[in-house]
Amino acid sequence: MTFGEQNADGVADKSVSRKLFDAFIEAGGNFIDTANDYTGGTSETHLGEFIASTGERDRFIVATKYTANMRPDDPNGGGNSRKSMVQSVEASLKRLQTDYIDLLWVHIWDSVTPIEEVMRGLDALIRSGKVLYILGCFSSKHSC
Repeated sequence: MTFGEQNADGVADKSVSRKLFDAFIEAGGNFIDTANDYTGGTSETHLGEFIASTGERDRFIVATKYTANMRPDDPNGGGNSRKSMVQSVEASLKRLQTDYIDLLWVHIWDSVTPIEEVMRGLDALIRSGKVLYILGCFSSKHSC
């Protein structure tokens, strides 16, 4: 979450992020959790580069999240709608330098998008091979 210097205090620049990643790998870690909006997308960008440099993408379980609005001036830039979901996943795939996401989280329930739309969109992403597993936060009381 803190890989990158945008939008947060206590963040790790790229060189520190790499050292943390390398220590994590050396300790046997393989589950990586991020989100489309962590440090303005830089977290995914750094992680994508770091994972690609290992040449072992399949060794890792890469989890990311969608919902947060990455384009505040665009009403379609966030939320749980299928349009937002697909755009977010495509952007995450590019930043993560991968063809698939192991685990996609619905980060925050928007209380507007019908659950059927969300589930159909998630199912379509799984059927396309872009996402292997999903987790959802289907409560307006908290984010996941």
